[in-house]
Amino acid sequence: METTTTELSPQEIQLLEELNEREQGIGKTRLKSGLILLFIAMLTIIAGWYDIDVRSVGMLLFILGTLITIFAIRKRSISRQHSLTQRNTKEQITGLLVHTALVNPRVICYTFRECQIELYVPTTTSINQYGLFSYKSLIDKADILVGTTVTLSWLTFKPGVNILLDIRYDEYSHVETVVPVNTSDIEKVESMADKSIWIPLGGAIITTICWSFDAGFNLTRTILIFLFFAAIMLIMLYSRSKTKLARNKLVIRTTITEVLRMLSEDELVYYRLADGTLLYVSARQYDPGDAVEIQVMEDNKGGKETFIRKLTV
Repeated sequence: METTTTELSPQEIQLLEELNEREQGIGKTRLKSGLILLFIAMLTIIAGWYDIDVRSVGMLLFILGTLITIFAIRKRSISRQHSLTQRNTKEQITGLLVHTALVNPRVICYTFRECQIELYVPTTTSINQYGLFSYKSLIDKADILVGTTVTLSWLTFKPGVNILLDIRYDEYSHVETVVPVNTSDIEKVESMADKSIWIPLGGAIITTICWSFDAGFNLTRTILIFLFFAAIMLIMLYSRSKTKLARNKLVIRTTITEVLRMLSEDELVYYRLADGTLLYVSARQYDPGDAVEIQVMEDNKGGKETFIRKLTV
């Protein structure tokens, strides 16, 4: 196993600064809340000076506001101090990953032959970039490829919070190519758009039936419902006519190395690819070790359609 300390890349520095700004924003909100509570407490104490019950409420608010304010100031001070000293380097480990375990919904323990480390795992909804970099998403289950060599990099964002920056599975290939969009690609995207356009019509029919059972059939009301949903369909058709695919698409041939199921009602899933990229999907279809081909097509409005298929060896 090899352990080194390396410089942060410009992209990683930017991600960490954005994350720090969001953390500072939360701290500012706490501080404002504490100060507002102190102000309300002072007004309550003054207004109820001759009423012991009102004055007691004011004192309780004053104590609560003071505690919140002190907590917010202390947190901001620690965050600023740490951000000045821990922003230039990251730790990097290259070795055989022998075991992983979900310690809690935010932390995964990565075990190597010589050491183990518990890391907060950031999530994102973008492919080929981190997007909104956050380490506070909740993981319900983590299936991870082990018994293989990985290169893992991490840093201490603040005391007690070690963040996974990147993990690459060195023994698995990850190849990205840009190829022209063909007729089949256009048909696939248009087919998905056609399905979404029929949703308003189905909604109109269901709404009309339910309303008729509840209040009796009314022709005027039925016409109004259909006109409303027809307007939505026309807007969607117009938007589709203005949307055009880019000339090229991104094709990625890689291996699924991790499957992270999030704690949510919709059972959101992230696939980690061999190069460390996380890819969001709405439902799990593949397992760690599956070789896949991912096609990413972008339209002229910046929207992306992603198609995944399993490769047979």
